[in-house]
Amino acid sequence: MEKFHCEKVKFLIYQVINKYKVKIFLIFKNHKKFIKISDKILMWNIFI
Repeated sequence: MEKFHCEKVKFLIYQVINKYKVKIFLIFKNHKKFIKISDKILMWNIFI
């Protein structure tokens, strides 16, 4: 049961990251900061 809960939380976090990925992309499109942020998101995805 605990493991299932943990997976559920990871899934929710992953969904949130994917939602904000689009917003961040729109805000920082053609911007140097976008590269740094996208790297952080990639790290988050690997971490999760």
